[in-house]
This record gives sequence, structure tokens and C-alpha cells, in this order.
Amino acid sequence: MSRENTEVHVLQQRLIEESAKLEQNEKDISSLSLQLKTLQQENSRLLQTIEEVKLKQAESISQQVIQITSSYTNQTKSVSWKEEGSGVSKTTQTAYTSPIAQAGTLKKVPKRRDVAVEAQLLNPEGSAVAVDETVLLQSKEMKKKLKKMDALLNEVTEKLKTCEKERQRLVDTNKLLVEQIECNEFGSLGAVNVLIDKLQSKDREIIQLRSQLISLAELPR
Repeated sequence: MSRENTEVHVLQQRLIEESAKLEQNEKDISSLSLQLKTLQQENSRLLQTIEEVKLKQAESISQQVIQITSSYTNQTKSVSWKEEGSGVSKTTQTAYTSPIAQAGTLKKVPKRRDVAVEAQLLNPEGSAVAVDETVLLQSKEMKKKLKKMDALLNEVTEKLKTCEKERQRLVDTNKLLVEQIECNEFGSLGAVNVLIDKLQSKDREIIQLRSQLISLAELPR
């Protein structure tokens, strides 16, 4: 009888230790959930910023095209004629935009830094458009942040997998303890069953967290 009591005491001590591990796992899961929410918010913010950068870039290029086009509309064309029955000549000037004149003017544009953008925009053979350096730097920064976020997602995924394996081990161990206690007819089965219910609840929570990870990974970059 004394031996059986000793065995039950040992089993109870193991249950206490496993319960402490479970509490730590619960804290880890809570921390991982917060990290997931933070990553989701960061991902949404980065995607929104990228769209704003693209829009700003398009507007900047559009404004440059408008400014360059309008700079060539102030040219005039002179037309002369004589009135019938008199030797008086008259002249009129009409404003117009001439593509030929624009092309001729472009060829004469000096190669200066301040006209490099205009020359590239009007050059029919070169489709490259000078983009503001600030916009380019912002785009590069967004790519770096997205890469960092992907690395964090991978790290969280690995932690969740490890936590899931550990919890499954706890489930199996406690089921074995239940069987041993039932065989010896000692111990509190109610406490063990409550512990198992908690473990199974955490199993469902892990499945939900992994689904969130998959959804987050599938968001457009």
C-alpha cells in the first residue's frame, strides 16, 4: 500500500510539472498571437505605402510631361498677304504647337543636368523615364521591410510548430498518467481531465494560428 501511495505521489508531482509547462506554453501562444497581429498590421501598412508611392511616382511623371509639353506651345507662325487692288502687305501671327519644331528644339537642347529629364521624356527612341531619387529609395526601403517581414513570418511558423509538438507530447503523457491512476484507483481524475481539456483547447488554438499564418503568407506583396 505504501508503494502505491508513493507511485501516486510521483504521478501527482509529474502532473504539477506538466501543468507548469502548459502554463508556459499558453504564455508563448499568447505572445505569438500578438506577433501575428502586429505582422498583419505591418503588412497592410507596407502594401498601402507601396500603392501611395506608385501613385506619387505616376503623378510626378505626369506633371513633368505636362510642363514639358506646355513649354513648346508659345511658338508663333507668321502669314503675309497683299490686299487685292493695293500694294499694301499685311502680316498676322498665330500661336501653334509644331511637333517638328519640338523635335528640332529638342536636338538643340544642351546636355545639362537640369534638362536631362526633359530630354529623356521627349526622346522617341529612349523609353526610359527619369524617376525621382526619393521615390526609388522609398521603393527599395519597402522591399527591405517586406523581406524582413517574411523572415519574421518564417520564424513565427517554426515556433508554432515546436509549440504544437510540445503540447502534443503533453497530451500523450497525461493520457498515460490517467490510465496509470485509473489502474491504481488513486489520485484526482477530475483534475487530470481538466488538464487534458485545456491541452485539447490549445490544440484547436494552434490550428487557428497556423491558418492565420497561411493567410498572411498568401497576401499580395
